[in-house]
Amino acid sequence: DPTSLEPIEFNTIWLWSQPGVHTVSVGAARPSDMDQPLAAAQKLLTPHGPLAMAAAEARLRSAYLQEVGDEDWQQNLPDCFETRTGVGVCYIVWLHGLVKAWGLLEYAKDRYKMLVSNLEEWDERQSWEVNQAAWSWAPGNAYRPDCVWRIREELAGRPVQDVNRVVRCLKEAHAWLTASLPEHMVAGCQPAYDLQRGKVPFPDRK
Repeated sequence: DPTSLEPIEFNTIWLWSQPGVHTVSVGAARPSDMDQPLAAAQKLLTPHGPLAMAAAEARLRSAYLQEVGDEDWQQNLPDCFETRTGVGVCYIVWLHGLVKAWGLLEYAKDRYKMLVSNLEEWDERQSWEVNQAAWSWAPGNAYRPDCVWRIREELAGRPVQDVNRVVRCLKEAHAWLTASLPEHMVAGCQPAYDLQRGKVPFPDRK
């Protein structure tokens, strides 16, 4: 259907629509994984592709504004390299928004577990530099309840609009991504897109 987009088609056309982007890297595990990026390239050259992408983007934006609000309160949040605790404040707030607005729970959990693993290796007896060097390819620590006072202190030292809201998001994200979402948030939810195509394994997982 030239007027509709699969998620990968949307992602590919959206990327190509951004200023300065001319190449999209496709992580293909089998030849058929190129089908949708190639379809996106074809749709990009028609009037329908950009229009369908813009419509989908508007729906995503509307859902985000309804559930999270505008991003003004997220400005000037520190990343993991700017905090003494190593907590990736802006990254965790971003994951919180993905779950709350679009229900990307499994996506967020997979990424947050790497921050949890980093935190498990963190040793307060070592310097920040030594601890940081032990991070995985995904840098940063998960939320640290034991250091919430320090997180508040660091946020208060920056032009952050609403410190209490940021801390509340960190706590919620940690609870959601290390345990379970409240029942009312998962009722009726199911995986929206299966890159595995059911039980067919990727070639490198055989």
